[in-house]
Amino acid sequence: MKTVWLLGCFWLVGCSSSGGDDSADVGPCVHEFHDPVLNVASASSMANDTRIGILIISNVTFNSSAIDLRTLFQEGTLQLTNLEIKDNKLICSVPCGFGTTEGLWQFDVSAAGFVEQHVSVQAGYAIFQGGCPSYNDKGTRLSITMQPTAASQS
Repeated sequence: MKTVWLLGCFWLVGCSSSGGDDSADVGPCVHEFHDPVLNVASASSMANDTRIGILIISNVTFNSSAIDLRTLFQEGTLQLTNLEIKDNKLICSVPCGFGTTEGLWQFDVSAAGFVEQHVSVQAGYAIFQGGCPSYNDKGTRLSITMQPTAASQS
């Protein structure tokens, strides 16, 4: 009877996969994100398919609510790939990605020599694997095609 009670206590307390000092992994199970939910996979010119390497992302909203971009860079919040923040804008070195929450993401995107455009995408994961640990993978991939400004076309 004592053995059953002791095993029950261990189950209730949970466990840590890293030896007991990683608070993010404490508990009977964790959920991981193997990929950001929104990934800018490529960016190119509408005029000649020239690759655009750096995009400026601003005015980011999630499900119609403004996002404070600084929260994207706080540990343990949203996953980031190839992003920096400068002057309250995201600097994307294409490819880049952000977020772990599925839903409607909207933002403005600009690049030197191109017309700024608004992007709206319902982002989600293609893979959810249950179990312990569970995970999401294969976030939405986005290819952005931009119109050159009149000055850059001449």
